[in-house]
Amino acid sequence: MVTAIAAATAAIARLDARIIVSPVAKAWSTRAAWSGYARALQLQSAEVEEIDVFSWGCDLKIPGRPPLPSHLDLFDRVNNQSLRPVSKMQTPD
Repeated sequence: MVTAIAAATAAIARLDARIIVSPVAKAWSTRAAWSGYARALQLQSAEVEEIDVFSWGCDLKIPGRPPLPSHLDLFDRVNNQSLRPVSKMQTPD
């Protein structure tokens, strides 16, 4: 079991090292932040799915998806630049 965990950890580290220097590094980082935020909300008993966070982040309405509860703003505490919606993010100079 320990060997399997060590091998998995090494594989993830190699993948992360390759992605960090690739052209998709920023998108990978944003996706990881949104996925983590969705999971954190779920752990706090918020009824939200990852797709809801991604659609919020991309400022995209997904047809057929029920709207998030209006009495609860799940994104009011977002102050991290990597979690802000793409349309509102500042682009580098």
